[in-house]
Amino acid sequence: MDEPHNLKLFLPFTTIHTLSWTIRPLLENNAYQDGLYENCLLENLESIKAVFLEGQYTLKIDTREKTYVRRGKGSQILEEQDQGVGMTTGTKDNFFIWIKCLDLDEFRISNDWNQNDFEKLR
Repeated sequence: MDEPHNLKLFLPFTTIHTLSWTIRPLLENNAYQDGLYENCLLENLESIKAVFLEGQYTLKIDTREKTYVRRGKGSQILEEQDQGVGMTTGTKDNFFIWIKCLDLDEFRISNDWNQNDFEKLR
């Protein structure tokens, strides 16, 4: 199923101390050295739109103890919220990032122009 407005990372038995996601354009993403591969195409246009300029995203992190939901605009996390815990998919106006893991201490979303500090989840 094609879900261009979603990033789902499910690692239910994994403990992660720090996770950093740096989003930048993938240049020449359908070629490898001298050859063009028709089945190789990595597009990340929707995630780029979400963290650059006026984009918007929702970050949902499910751990064994709690579900964290954050709303962001550009690379800034705007607010913590309890709304959206049941959310499972994104839209063209709100990119959805869903991480499931056993435990996660820190998370950061950044782009080439804006390197934010890690957000501590505890």
